[in-house]
Amino acid sequence: MNVLIAIFIGFVLRVALVYSFYGSADATGGASFYDAIFSNYDVYSIRSPWPYLPFSNALAWLWGNLAELLNVNVNLAYRLTSVLYDVLIGLVIYQYTKKYLPNKSSQSLWLYMLNPVTVLIASILSFTDSTTILFLLFCCYFNDYFNGKEGAVFSAISLAISISVKPFPFIFIPFFLFRSSNRWLFGTTFSISIFILNSYYLIGSSVQNIIWLFKYIGKKTLMGSQLGKFGFAPILSEFGSGAEKISILFSLIGMISIIVLYLIFLRNIKAVEFCFLTFLVTLLFSNHIHPQYIFWM
Repeated sequence: MNVLIAIFIGFVLRVALVYSFYGSADATGGASFYDAIFSNYDVYSIRSPWPYLPFSNALAWLWGNLAELLNVNVNLAYRLTSVLYDVLIGLVIYQYTKKYLPNKSSQSLWLYMLNPVTVLIASILSFTDSTTILFLLFCCYFNDYFNGKEGAVFSAISLAISISVKPFPFIFIPFFLFRSSNRWLFGTTFSISIFILNSYYLIGSSVQNIIWLFKYIGKKTLMGSQLGKFGFAPILSEFGSGAEKISILFSLIGMISIIVLYLIFLRNIKAVEFCFLTFLVTLLFSNHIHPQYIFWM
């Protein structure tokens, strides 16, 4: 009963904030993507308005249909879906803590449901990160607690969905592949899933547009949209060009640290712990990570 109350209060709190505020520029941008995608143009001849894999257009389809069903604007529907994914993240965290610290699992759920950072990001800012993180957590859960073919298949599908929504979890592909008890099955399932999820565009679009899209995704994933304000690298870059070069060094140190994490902790820690450490290193050393990406952790 305590768990149900925490979920209910967390959900109601988030929904209340969704209806109380208009949302951020990202929510408005998401609504505009829906307008762009469903305005009767030839989707195969137009380059993507956002640097994500084509499957992400399904999110816009979901926002639009939910808006029609509830008779609300797409901006609000966008944020309601973020709330749903955020609450589900809380449930996955609860399942993890039941195995790690069973006596603290309820407290952990309450802590997440009332966490002002996640409440703010899911309800008002409403980035699509909640969707990506949810499926990355599913991948971790299946990898950590399911053995054999079942774990390999479901973790691969979850990772494919996570990357198809927003591509930054691509860095974990080698980790889950080499950590899987059935690497061939994981790799095959992941490859097929990625292709199926994005097949409507990959099959119908021109080769030139597909190449352009993957270059666009790669550039935005590695370099970001704009300079962030969190971590060592962006702080150093504020002190001039000389310090900015040092900030690039910090980014390289971050990359090396992630590689070291791979080599040392591939099988020594849980997948969810490895993802946390990787995001922590990225947040501290990258020069384009924004404070809201604390949500990744």
